[in-house]
Amino acid sequence: MATFMRVDVVKYLCSCAKLTPFALLYFCKHCLKLRCSKCVTHEVDAYYCSNCLENMTAPEVKLKKSRCVNCFDCPSCQHTLSTRATTLTSAISSPMSPESSGVGAPLQASSPLGAQSDSQTSTPANPTKKVYYLACGFCRWTSRDVGLKDQPVASGGWTEEENPHIKKISNLIENYQQMALVEQAERDKKRTPARRRAFQHVDKYGLSSVVARHRAGMSPAQASGSEKDTEAKCVEMIYSEASELVEPLPEEFYTKPVDLNTVSSVGQRIAQPVFQYENVARLLPKRKTLLVKRSQRCQQCEHNLIKADFNPFSIKFKIQLIAVYLVPEVRIEPGAHLHPGKEGRVVLSLSNPSPYQMHILLFPSDKEAEMGNCKVDLPKSELTLSAKDDTAEFDDSTEAPQDFKDDPQVVVYRKANKLGVVIKVTPQLPAKETLVTFILKYDYRKVSLGTEEPPPIWLHQYVVCNLGPLVA
Repeated sequence: MATFMRVDVVKYLCSCAKLTPFALLYFCKHCLKLRCSKCVTHEVDAYYCSNCLENMTAPEVKLKKSRCVNCFDCPSCQHTLSTRATTLTSAISSPMSPESSGVGAPLQASSPLGAQSDSQTSTPANPTKKVYYLACGFCRWTSRDVGLKDQPVASGGWTEEENPHIKKISNLIENYQQMALVEQAERDKKRTPARRRAFQHVDKYGLSSVVARHRAGMSPAQASGSEKDTEAKCVEMIYSEASELVEPLPEEFYTKPVDLNTVSSVGQRIAQPVFQYENVARLLPKRKTLLVKRSQRCQQCEHNLIKADFNPFSIKFKIQLIAVYLVPEVRIEPGAHLHPGKEGRVVLSLSNPSPYQMHILLFPSDKEAEMGNCKVDLPKSELTLSAKDDTAEFDDSTEAPQDFKDDPQVVVYRKANKLGVVIKVTPQLPAKETLVTFILKYDYRKVSLGTEEPPPIWLHQYVVCNLGPLVA
């Protein structure tokens, strides 16, 4: 992680022989190897909605099709919709009014009887009703724009169109489930031990079912007929056929002018792949897709590398073995100017993430022809990094001890658990990017709760630094 904006400037070689940015790597404390997202096993721990933070179980997610019931996305800009309330006034006529009584003409105001009836049949205040509608605070889209009726409750009841292909999809799922059961039964027969093969032959030729049905008083023809029915269920399927006939476009595509304000964009159609409406007036709010909390496990030793908290409100981790906390980090200090064929100075920053003192050695890489294009001169002496102290980040007055005996031509600065090292780089071939590779060897100590310092384990990592373009 050379910079905060460009994490791909410094890459480490993973155990699967893939160069990966340092910020995206994991470190297995049992295998003592770096792991990337390709060489770990991903497991789903929990499902939740990113808006209302409702936690759901796997059966509920399957039943609700991985969608939240209460939250919706805007069909126009894909932002989250908010529920807004408003009041509607409903006009109710009085049962004693002339309109409701069927009298054609109202009574005269000069008549005392008419005045008395007007005073007695005064219309009460119109009642108000509270209704809810969906609105987007970003693009100002509302559910009223597409003709959706306001709902009397805030938590649902919005109309949804049914998938026109739901019958075909359900038939496909049912057919594949039956095929999976048949294949699973065949695999189970192959895994059965050899001492049970006699029973397999009995079941294979249907002898056990014939004996059972004979005891129950059924004929063999009925038994064979039931087996044929079960086989027919697995085979019964309607397949799609390709056709060369294409429906012609209507004439309005050639004669009617196009109004781009009413035509949906590609992003709006992809957000609703089932319908893909061309007119924006037909776009309906989409239920929000659920997110998952994953745990990542090492494929070699099957130990957890990342284990998040099950509570969707929490952002803490139960287990978090990322390389930033366990492996020394290399950063590139700004100000390096390299010219073709000329030796230049580059300052690298090394940091120690462990609470113990760390020793580092830099060696030339044996994969320089594959991963680098520069000649590099590395320091020969051993580099010592101080232990990481969390309180030193808030107290700048403390100075680092001076008993390390650093070479001023190699070490530029030393601050807390960080160290600035000078390397000499000579670009060999003109290229768009200057790549420097070397081997970082360090002593790793497992964190222990006891007072004794654990024994060191020497490890090495391949590092590739991108120093940027050459100066003409």
